[in-house]
Amino acid sequence: MKIHAKIARTGGPADAAQEIQDFRLVNVLLERARNMNHRPRRARTLASIIAATAQEMERSSIDGLTVAKIATAAGLAHGTFYLYFQNSLDAAMAVRRFFDAAMRHFRPRSGGRLPPFAAILRMNRFYVRSYAENADLLRALQLLLHTQPEYARRRDRINNAWSAAVLRDLKRRSSNQKPAHTRSMQILLIRSAISMVDETLREIYVHRGSTLRRLFAGDEEIAFAISISWYRILHGTDPTAGELASVAPQSRRGGGRVVRDSA
Repeated sequence: MKIHAKIARTGGPADAAQEIQDFRLVNVLLERARNMNHRPRRARTLASIIAATAQEMERSSIDGLTVAKIATAAGLAHGTFYLYFQNSLDAAMAVRRFFDAAMRHFRPRSGGRLPPFAAILRMNRFYVRSYAENADLLRALQLLLHTQPEYARRRDRINNAWSAAVLRDLKRRSSNQKPAHTRSMQILLIRSAISMVDETLREIYVHRGSTLRRLFAGDEEIAFAISISWYRILHGTDPTAGELASVAPQSRRGGGRVVRDSA
């Protein structure tokens, strides 16, 4: 899958050479569809339907998503849609798979070369920006959990694989220390951290919880706060003064977008 995105530098001293790629999935899918002129007609049509589905999910969520709306947005006859998908939820699941693929494609790499807190903060900056850019789409995708068991199982597998990767990095960084917990407990703690971040970002960007949004001036402060929580869960303590000093200047400057109003 060919993906394009704008690139934004983070600017903190500890990760000045690193880049975080922002993406809005609807734009990615529309660009992908436009760039498929050389592909067979069936592939072009499928790409147009998936991009149109993502557009309509932002506009109408899942409850208002219909085959008629998708076909109209894609510029196709309604009957053409059924050559590719059984119904609108089937198409929405395809959008979900593309979102997962985009998250894997754009996420920061080579965090093992950064100090622990800088690596955690860089990843959380990416997640915060991903939620901020895709809030309307994520609101629709969340509803799939209640209608598509496959989605819930897929998310569980992804989170389990991500937890195992985090645990491997944690063991590498603390190879000389005896773990305080069993592997099962460590995985559970990491899964708890993932759930904590997901729910917090959903409350702020998807559900637009007013009390949470008043606590933060922008995306950077949100990323910093949840990174402190991540660090405490993984390491059982706060980041050192040196680790905080290496990344705090960007936070004090108030970098990042102000959390957007529902209007």
